[in-house]
Amino acid sequence: MYFACVLDFVRVLYFACVLEFACVLEFACVLEFVRVLYFACVLDFVRVLYFACVLDFVRVLYFACVLEFACVLEFACVLYFVRVLYFACVLYFVRVLYFACVLEFACVLEFVRALSLGATVPELATSPQNPKSRVLAPSPASVAEMMMDDDGSSSRSPLPKAKMWSLQNLLFILCIVLRCVTSAVGVIHVTGYVGREVNVSCSYNEGYESYEKYLCKNDCGSDDVLITTSNSLKNKYRVHDDKTARIFTTTITDLQSTDAGKYWCGVSRTGNDIYTEVELKLVRDSCCDTVTKVQSYEGYSESVSCRYESQYQNSLKYICRGNRPSTCLQDALITSDTKLNGRFRLDEDKVLGTFTVNINSLTQNDSGSYLCGVQRNSELDVFSAIELEVEEWCCVKAKHINGIAGHPLTLQCPYPPQHRNNRKFLCKGDHRNKCTDILMDQRFTLQDDAASSSFFVMIRYLDVHDTGTYWCGSDPQWRVGNYTKIELSVVTVRCVTCDIGRTRS
Repeated sequence: MYFACVLDFVRVLYFACVLEFACVLEFACVLEFVRVLYFACVLDFVRVLYFACVLDFVRVLYFACVLEFACVLEFACVLYFVRVLYFACVLYFVRVLYFACVLEFACVLEFVRALSLGATVPELATSPQNPKSRVLAPSPASVAEMMMDDDGSSSRSPLPKAKMWSLQNLLFILCIVLRCVTSAVGVIHVTGYVGREVNVSCSYNEGYESYEKYLCKNDCGSDDVLITTSNSLKNKYRVHDDKTARIFTTTITDLQSTDAGKYWCGVSRTGNDIYTEVELKLVRDSCCDTVTKVQSYEGYSESVSCRYESQYQNSLKYICRGNRPSTCLQDALITSDTKLNGRFRLDEDKVLGTFTVNINSLTQNDSGSYLCGVQRNSELDVFSAIELEVEEWCCVKAKHINGIAGHPLTLQCPYPPQHRNNRKFLCKGDHRNKCTDILMDQRFTLQDDAASSSFFVMIRYLDVHDTGTYWCGSDPQWRVGNYTKIELSVVTVRCVTCDIGRTRS
């Protein structure tokens, strides 16, 4: 009985120990499983996070590359359209010009280094067929030369040389873009008058004196060539090549509105020709919208003043008759170089920015249109219009008086009250400039009546030779309105009673 109890206790205790061990082992397994699962989750999270970071980095790097490419592309576009931007923003052009100087210096250094290595520099050329793409790529031979070592052997390490070539190529492309940008400023602008002629002058470099030159329009195809130096006269075009000054000049006559537009000065050579762009603008051969009117009288002197801007202080000034700017300089009445020409005198005041032309001894033939001109070297001259009206030198009043030969006659001449103490006169002549004082003749007597502001000239008896034009006045300066013009007609009356007496006798 006792043994049975002990055995049963031992069995229960063993079973309890086994059960406890099983529980502990199961808990340990569960704990290990949880730990492994947690570690797996953490590791997976880390792996996902790392992949996300790498992917995001790649995406950012790709975006940065794309953005950088877009910036470079945009910069190239800005450089290409710098001609337009130049007229819109001078400050931006100065900034680009500064960059151009730095880049041009780098190009020179690269050019010298390439020459020292025996490399062939890619050639620059301009062509009107595709003005937006004026660059010729380097030839395969030039690439091969640039890939050679200094001793002339092929490089065994192509990667560094390829990189060097890429840098050189990029530098040359930037230089070419710079060349295109700066060449836009070199467009020759020419302005002419409709119906007249214009000269288009283009320079060329030394060494091309014997080459053929030509002027063309549009794409400069065979049908677009207007004239060549080998055929110097064709239709309305003629050309002259000054080989000493290295300038060839094309003259276009009888300009019409259809002649305006873009031209190209070309120099023929092997390969691509050399071109210079020319822009021709036409204006009407007349002037101006505003006209200054000047009124004077014959025999007087008159001054005509013409204004000009301060930048033209040292330019040639002149005046001409008519209203045709195209021929004004060659028909000039006087210039600032001559200063004096007959009745014309030119004086200049550079402080006030005016030049004055004085015309002496005016006649009615001087009436008409005048142009004041200021010469400009690279553009059309600047003009202002004057309309001069010279009126007949006339008087307060004009009288027509008839007299009889042998009879007396009294002439009345009024004068302004302020001329009471002035010398009074009477003269005879067709014009006051050709007037002879006749008060010395004893038949004429002058009497002043200050109360009526008049003076009287009494003629004791008339003679048929007294017929003519008389001028009486009180102003020694002969100003308009201060004298009287008298037309005197003297007739002879036949004595009838005398004839009857002679008949009876």
